[in-house]
Amino acid sequence: MAVVTLPLCAQGTENAIAAAVMFGAVVVAAVVAGLVVAVGYVFRRRPWQRVVVLVFGAMLCFTSLWIGMQPGSNNDMEFLQLLLGGAGLLFLLLGSFLSPKPVAARRSTP
Repeated sequence: MAVVTLPLCAQGTENAIAAAVMFGAVVVAAVVAGLVVAVGYVFRRRPWQRVVVLVFGAMLCFTSLWIGMQPGSNNDMEFLQLLLGGAGLLFLLLGSFLSPKPVAARRSTP
């Protein structure tokens, strides 16, 4: 996190590019991780995966709201806001309506 925050506080074009690349890498990694867990939840439906899907959907919705509250947004930002909000609602609905499968008791062998 220290590597990510240092370029964000710096001035200059090179630092802005470095900050954008680091931010992009963190966002891509978070989205891929959330999507992998969401797809795993569709097939296995474990309780901890449901929590991750719901938290991921809520984070996308809050990010969408945060982007919408920024002054001077352009068409690209409006598209990103709608995309994140729609994906967040989709994940929230997925986690809300697909209940986890009951965990089968393991048989112990004597």
